[in-house]
Amino acid sequence: MSYQSGQLDKAHVRWACVVSLRHTMHLWANSSRKMSPWAATCYAGKHQQEMSHAAALRCLGKRWLKVLWRLWQERVCYDADRHEHSVKARGSWVGPLLAEATPTS
Repeated sequence: MSYQSGQLDKAHVRWACVVSLRHTMHLWANSSRKMSPWAATCYAGKHQQEMSHAAALRCLGKRWLKVLWRLWQERVCYDADRHEHSVKARGSWVGPLLAEATPTS
């Protein structure tokens, strides 16, 4: 939740939540960036936007939750190649960075 007072614009961290779920998302996002080129590229892009490590992980975690929700709705398993293709086809800002990061053979 964000608030603004004059020229000050800040965001509140929601403390009234399931803390174990928040920690799980943080760990999942951190682990995924070591295993997934898409996640690593997404994290690096957010980190280059001068976000802190924790803020970049929160952004990555939110993206993973969107992916997880979609997989649950469609009742399919995660396919990294399909996801990467979808990211590039949709025109996401991660697509061009991902193309640079993964050399084609």
